[in-house]
Amino acid sequence: MIVNYLHQITNLIFWQFRKKNFENETNDESGYALNSLEKNSYFIYKNFLPISQIQKLKKKLQQYNKKNKSNKKNTVYFRSRTNVSIDNNFINIYVKNNFVKKFLNNFYVIPTEIEKCTYELKKGLKKKEKNLEIGEHQFHIDRGYGVLKFCLFLEDIDSRNGPFCIIPGSHKWSKNLRNFFYRFFHLFFEGDDKIHDAKVNKYINVGLEKTLTGKAGDLLIVNTSAFHKANDLEQNTKREVFWIYTKVPNYLSLLKKKIFKKNQ
Repeated sequence: MIVNYLHQITNLIFWQFRKKNFENETNDESGYALNSLEKNSYFIYKNFLPISQIQKLKKKLQQYNKKNKSNKKNTVYFRSRTNVSIDNNFINIYVKNNFVKKFLNNFYVIPTEIEKCTYELKKGLKKKEKNLEIGEHQFHIDRGYGVLKFCLFLEDIDSRNGPFCIIPGSHKWSKNLRNFFYRFFHLFFEGDDKIHDAKVNKYINVGLEKTLTGKAGDLLIVNTSAFHKANDLEQNTKREVFWIYTKVPNYLSLLKKKIFKKNQ
């Protein structure tokens, strides 16, 4: 546990040294998106893919889902998450797209690596009597320091079918000491990285939260070092998305390579 905690602290420190001003990096849509992400913690690329491609992709993902093991869960909603191999051509919509390539190459001081992809399907099964105070439905930061994520909407997402919710700008280190200590010690002391609803106002201003909606074919990009959560689905609604997860570059490995190359 101590090793994992030290690894988390190291990544949290490295995370703060990533690029934060992209005006001189690229002058196109990706440059605008990078700066918007730094300001607001998210960016939505409208009409990233046309509906015709979305329909083809959905069909392939649904077929892939039937043939592969998924993590499934039933509460007041059904959730299925299927890992899609990064060697699969499904990922080409990301890695072969110029906008995404520039984004991955410029977010850190070194190119960002892709960790995994997931196909996610959620369905609202029952009428909920109150907000869910479980897991992803509570505000949190991914891994304690955050990762860069892309989410391709395969269906229209509105306020009814579980939109992603975020506190814009909260990826920046705050003057709020509780916020600061959450990032360093919350997981270590409480064994859980989620903030219970009764305590959330001690850490963040919930009044600033924004639900991120869009149309099928839109691409949501999120800095998950910002406080965020999943919203509930209403009964008889569906949410279908395709995620890409990236990982924090290993700066120590990069430094070792540079030293080794210099000494050759």
